[in-house]
Amino acid sequence: MLPLLLLLACHPPAEVVDACVEDPGLCAPCAGSHECVFMGNPCTDTVFCAQQDASIAVVAIGCSSAIERSWPDDRQCQCVEAVCQSVDGS
Repeated sequence: MLPLLLLLACHPPAEVVDACVEDPGLCAPCAGSHECVFMGNPCTDTVFCAQQDASIAVVAIGCSSAIERSWPDDRQCQCVEAVCQSVDGS
């Protein structure tokens, strides 16, 4: 069990970028949280919270599942005032 814990400690969760907040022209206004999703590649350090039809290019690279980054729960990417953005899950 200890090796697994050490492995998880070496690979922190992906950093969340609120793409629609940083670049409002990238996303259409959202009508509800069902339109907001996390996008990205688990092999990179970043995951984007954005409107499902946003023009975000994700590089399709592969990696070992042992080094994939974890993503926040899907419910943490929500529509707030017509803009998809991450919210604290606590």
